Amino acid sequence: MEERGAGRPPGAVIVRARRRGTVIFGCLIALWLLALGTAESAQPTTSGRVGAAVIFGGLVALSVGSWFAVNMSRRRLEVGRDEIVIRPGTKGKPFTLPRVESDTLRILPRFKMLGAVRPPRLIFLGRGGFIGLRGFPLDQVKQACEAQGWRFDGDPSLAVADVQTWLHQGSRDVLTTRPRNDPDRAEQGVFSTRSPDRPNPIGLHRVRVVAVDGGAVGVDALEAVDGTPVLDLKPAMREFLPRGELRQPDWATELMAGYW
Repeated sequence: MEERGAGRPPGAVIVRARRRGTVIFGCLIALWLLALGTAESAQPTTSGRVGAAVIFGGLVALSVGSWFAVNMSRRRLEVGRDEIVIRPGTKGKPFTLPRVESDTLRILPRFKMLGAVRPPRLIFLGRGGFIGLRGFPLDQVKQACEAQGWRFDGDPSLAVADVQTWLHQGSRDVLTTRPRNDPDRAEQGVFSTRSPDRPNPIGLHRVRVVAVDGGAVGVDALEAVDGTPVLDLKPAMREFLPRGELRQPDWATELMAGYW
């Protein structure tokens, strides 16, 4: 991290993305140096050795210069007290998010949603929106934001929701079932189980919200097959949790042991 400079938000702390291509360019340089040593030993004349040194030395210099060129345009995050600016390097325009009183930040690590791996994000929970953090050291980003007085909400339990689904593959003419289709268990009425086979196959899932991307909401621990229609999404609230001790039959306790 580094302190402010010209054209940056007042008092901004700068976080730069990690350097790229170090391993690749390092391997290239090592390859050219190895080729240089081999070529020089194979040349019987001084002029031949000089020529080999010029060729492979030039390739080494080109690789070093390319590494510097790639990393001179690293993306940077400028964190001020009143705004956060992401600058995409030499290409693209900077993107600025000014502070709003209700802002609370959360850093979302890399995650998978809709079959694609999404890069880490700095999420603004108050008014919505996010900044992509691909390549940035997440611990430095958090330190910079905290140093500038931005608040973090790091408690994932505050983003818990109940998802209602339509269990479209369930059988609607079933009234009794054996839990988990275990033939050794006694039959139970479907309304005493969470079987997807039931007259009105509505599923209820307690999940943790991990991302909001436009109209897509990413959650974890959703036990449903791909393509299951979602009916509704509601926030989980303490006041709607069961009051007092939650009772359940012994077979349910045994069945769910080690579920998570």
